[in-house]
Amino acid sequence: PHNVVRARIENSAAVTHAPPFDIDCSPCPLNPALKLTKNCSLSLESKAGCGLVVRVDFEGTVENTGDVPLFVRVDDDQAGPVLPLTLIFPGGRPVQLSGFYYPDAANGDITDPCEAMFSDTFTATGTSPLLADEVIEKITASCPLCPACD
Repeated sequence: PHNVVRARIENSAAVTHAPPFDIDCSPCPLNPALKLTKNCSLSLESKAGCGLVVRVDFEGTVENTGDVPLFVRVDDDQAGPVLPLTLIFPGGRPVQLSGFYYPDAANGDITDPCEAMFSDTFTATGTSPLLADEVIEKITASCPLCPACD
């Protein structure tokens, strides 16, 4: 768990000599972390050849809240990639994310507009040459078709 530095100094003229020495270096603790936010909203659109369809718009942010620069990509499980591989430094401003998709059906194939819900999930994956493992963070947003149904 410790790094060891070994050094030896010699001079061919035999003027300078130093005994070998070791220095134990404690590993540098790294605390990688990502923070995601996500919101969604629904609208109905008239689409040629399809009639009236549901469109789910989403927005959010990804932020490096750790202490290691990370190469981050964010995917949405319904819309696909929303952020290509991007270097994000710790303590920087959150990176804005947005997109939309047309769902095939409501969650659980519910057809009652008062119960219909649409959900999707962001997955942020961060990597660094300094880390052995990926940093993964997920967040899901759910939007009802008719939020005011009683």
